[in-house]
Amino acid sequence: MTSFPWYGHAESSLLEFKQSVQKLKALSPKVVVSSNRGIIAENIDAEFDKFERRIVERDERILSLLENEKTADQFVGCAPIYGGFPYAKSLLHYWEGQVTRKHLERLEIDGKVKRLGNFYVEISEKYLEREHASSLFGDTYAA
Repeated sequence: MTSFPWYGHAESSLLEFKQSVQKLKALSPKVVVSSNRGIIAENIDAEFDKFERRIVERDERILSLLENEKTADQFVGCAPIYGGFPYAKSLLHYWEGQVTRKHLERLEIDGKVKRLGNFYVEISEKYLEREHASSLFGDTYAA
């Protein structure tokens, strides 16, 4: 286990990562071996909980940026995952994009954001009211 969940490869799946963490936690292991941190033999459930919390925190940071519609690239520029690009800028930027897009995809599946062309918007009460008004009266009354 690293100190934070990592699913930044193009082939990585946020859903499968979360499911894997839950499966491992359910096994109640006495020891976990991590390539980044070595042997972990204490507070293993707390470490799994920390991973799950970090994923939720990342969702919350992304949603907090949705005051106005944004493209995936605009989200990446805000660096909601790494908080910036202090070293290896092009590599961190790539991983930021991969991880951010995976969260946006899952948030869309969960009905928390909607993709409109290249833009993402938060599904809020205000958004739903506008959509309803637009469907009833057309775009003229949706503002």
